[in-house]
Amino acid sequence: MYRVRVSLIDDEPALMAACKSALSRFCDVQDFPSASEALESFDNGAQPDVIVSDIRMPGMSGLEFVERLQERKIETPVIMITGFAGKDELLMALRNRVFALLEKPFDLAELTELVGKAAMRRRLVALEKELFSKSILLSKTMADLVERIRERSSFAENSLFEAQVDKGPTWNPEKTALLAERAKGESQAEKAVDNLTLELQHLAETRRGLMGKLKGNPKD
Repeated sequence: MYRVRVSLIDDEPALMAACKSALSRFCDVQDFPSASEALESFDNGAQPDVIVSDIRMPGMSGLEFVERLQERKIETPVIMITGFAGKDELLMALRNRVFALLEKPFDLAELTELVGKAAMRRRLVALEKELFSKSILLSKTMADLVERIRERSSFAENSLFEAQVDKGPTWNPEKTALLAERAKGESQAEKAVDNLTLELQHLAETRRGLMGKLKGNPKD
């Protein structure tokens, strides 16, 4: 079973330990006492599914950290923990597309639920991108198939016309081989279209299921 990878950033050891204990039942948690250390980890290749960070910390604040993520094109959903969020902080969090703000004191069950939703949101975004790229590929493959059919049909018509004009055999070994090669190419393109269509159906079903869970209806 896949375990969500979580980066937990907080300078308060007691809160860090409590959050890590609750999340570790379902997630693989890597904790950082500062935002700068977490950022260094990401620069070295760490790829968490969800980030949970305090807003107010010594050194780099949580909001500064989120801005650095934006600069690096890191789209991992971020849950911000705050004791008190002023108007400016709220606006900055919205501007940087923070997934959720969790105000202290909070229930650890609420944190766990938010992490689960954030992970599903990340997966949904990835699915949307994959659906888009597969749709483009399917369109190109179908266009290639249509072109192959058109070429084979044109080749057959020209061969028949030449045979009628020359009053010779409709087909010779060379033309038969060429026609067979083109038919083989069509068959491969048809299989590619079928496979891509099935992949898109599967991705669409997975996407629908994730959207249903995010809306609180697991049956969807």
